[in-house]
Amino acid sequence: MGQNVFILKDLEITKFCVLSANRLKHVLLLACFLCTLSWLALCVLNGGIQMRPFLPPGPKSVIQMNNSSFAISTLDMGISDEEWERLQKALDWPGPDQQITQLDLSTSPVHSTFSIVELKKSYKVGDNISVIITARDHNKNLKTYGGDFFKAKLFNSKLKASVYGEVVDHRNGTYSVLLLLPWEGQAQVFVRLEHSSEVVQILKKYRESSFPRSHYNGHFEGPGSKNTQISEVVECNLKWGAKGSLRKGKCCCEYKDIKTGIEWQCERPKKLSCDKLIGHSMGRFESPLNQFENHLFSGKLTNVAITGDKTSINILPNTEGIGTTERCRSGLTTPVPAGFYFKDVWKSFVCNTQQLNSSQMGNCLKNKIVHLLGDSTTRQWFEYLEKNVPGK
Repeated sequence: MGQNVFILKDLEITKFCVLSANRLKHVLLLACFLCTLSWLALCVLNGGIQMRPFLPPGPKSVIQMNNSSFAISTLDMGISDEEWERLQKALDWPGPDQQITQLDLSTSPVHSTFSIVELKKSYKVGDNISVIITARDHNKNLKTYGGDFFKAKLFNSKLKASVYGEVVDHRNGTYSVLLLLPWEGQAQVFVRLEHSSEVVQILKKYRESSFPRSHYNGHFEGPGSKNTQISEVVECNLKWGAKGSLRKGKCCCEYKDIKTGIEWQCERPKKLSCDKLIGHSMGRFESPLNQFENHLFSGKLTNVAITGDKTSINILPNTEGIGTTERCRSGLTTPVPAGFYFKDVWKSFVCNTQQLNSSQMGNCLKNKIVHLLGDSTTRQWFEYLEKNVPGK
């Protein structure tokens, strides 16, 4: 009898556990259903449009190049995974949600405008003003996506002063700018459409393509018959293409960089051998643009000022100065803006820069060997120092 009681109790407990488990299961299913229903309702209220969060792609572990591979990772590049993600987010640039084939649907510098938000009668040095940019197409319709390349600045021509602001893309045809007021006196806002979002997409397309836009000349020299000197000029370029080569067969001389794996390719000279290459020069330029793309790049649509509030902004002095006393050295962070021009002199917000004359620059660089490695901007520095520093 006692044993039967225990069995009945066990059965009741088991039955209760099963019922509780089933009840919990039903509750969870009901909760999931309600969450899904709420999400669908929210989508309907928002017009069915959801902003997809930006997910930065991971770095490619191996890049194939000319049938040879070498690994590139964040470690090889000397940056962390977090820095890689930050760079990818910084490079992320929105574009049209569909292919644009009509010129009147692109951003119009004539119909795009800017306005100053809640403009006051006066400000103090160090204050900020907000500017809203509204992008419209050639039909005066508000653009529904971002990606336009606008530049915005505050300037005073008489004072030879200017400062740029960071343009924030809201990805819906509107942009906002925060402009610092760094000098005393008057100032005006200036906004320019550098490139429409449609042009930016064209630039991205050809940047990532293997179309040989620039061509180069390879100069070959070598001995000929009867103690003569032979000179030949042929076309050269990087060895690239869908299959890693611009030309096939034994048509060309190839020169490989062992460190990077990049190959330089020249047409084979008719008389001289490949080892007689002595230099190269710029050749012809070949445009990849079609007729529609050429229209988008016309001077009337790119690098054009847009209309907006031309009111002079009155900036009063401030007892609290702006700037920095930080000593200039490597590794400092760059704020926005990084500085401004005043009386045609650069005032840095990164560190306390000095204005040196020619003799001071000469004393600073005296008995020193300076190596300048870089692009065309570095070349400008080289030419400037070569011209202005005495005793070179």
